Amino acid sequence: MKKSLVALAALAATTAFAQSSVTLYGRIDLGLQSNSSAAGVAGASPKLSMVSGQAGASRFGVRGTEDLGGGLKADFLVEAGLAADTGGVTQLGDRNIYAQLSGGMGAVRVGRFLNPQLLQVGKFSAFGTDYAGNGANIMHVEGARYNNAVSFTTPTVGGFSATVMTAFEESNTFRVAQPQGATASTSATANNASSPTGNGVPATKKPLNIGLNFANGPVSVGLAIANDGVSGPDAVTNIGASYNLGFATVMAQFETNKNITAVAGKDAYMIGATAPMGAGLWRVAMGKRDAAGIEFAAVPEITSGTSTSAAFQPGNSTPNISAYKSLASVGYDYNLSKRTALYATYTRAEAFSAAMGKFNVVQLGVAHNF
Repeated sequence: MKKSLVALAALAATTAFAQSSVTLYGRIDLGLQSNSSAAGVAGASPKLSMVSGQAGASRFGVRGTEDLGGGLKADFLVEAGLAADTGGVTQLGDRNIYAQLSGGMGAVRVGRFLNPQLLQVGKFSAFGTDYAGNGANIMHVEGARYNNAVSFTTPTVGGFSATVMTAFEESNTFRVAQPQGATASTSATANNASSPTGNGVPATKKPLNIGLNFANGPVSVGLAIANDGVSGPDAVTNIGASYNLGFATVMAQFETNKNITAVAGKDAYMIGATAPMGAGLWRVAMGKRDAAGIEFAAVPEITSGTSTSAAFQPGNSTPNISAYKSLASVGYDYNLSKRTALYATYTRAEAFSAAMGKFNVVQLGVAHNF
């Protein structure tokens, strides 16, 4: 009898362990970039540099899940950014940190994490929110992440789902992520709303970010509405759609930004396509933003990746910044394996800054997920 009880207890412990998991994961993305707008002056000699995170931010994280029974599940994630070219690390959790409970009635998440608007911009962009041709370089994003945030995501019913996200009005609610490569001590200064880095931005009201999605077979449609709670009673509305033709997926998105603290009616659009070929994927995109539709913060250089100014990286910018006036981009990812890929892209863009004007960006690199 005793042996049977011991065996039963061991089986129960094994089952409980099998229902929980913790995973270490990460990504190293490193490559070369040539930017003809070096030093912020159009027409300057091309600047060649090594850049981390061109095709996707280099990162390291831990995530876990536990089956609580009855269809209820608990999840957590803690993620930091890496600068693969210099060895820099952001403070732990600076990219994402959250706890989540999910079940048949939906999912509730609390912490610091990506908002629905940014996720939609990436979903309907051929380059996602990475590379120089990424969607966030045309579309206005109301901050990639909020601190002190809470969200609710509905279950998917008939192809429809929705996410509502807000945050509490604390002094560092709209603190944007530090540049990857910043030290923990540097990142810590951003917690102060009066930080000289300008990264500590107090929310004057609760930010609100809503994403509505529909997916059915080859069709996907999304609507996102965002208000950052910082720059006044503004609202950014983004609508996007994609269709999988089998041999290629075509996509488009349109955005209008009605910010009464700046120029009203700031519109932008982007179209693109992805097509598998051989062991890889072709990407092509084109986008444009109204000439009057920018609150521009001058920085030394426009780029994607993590080794230069943070002002042009999604989530690393102050509110109401769009990097490009227009862009056209083409690229190819070649998969060496399920976890390792080579990539090459070319982007022709025009900045709102007259000093930078039109310029070219070439990116070559390798990315490995682990």
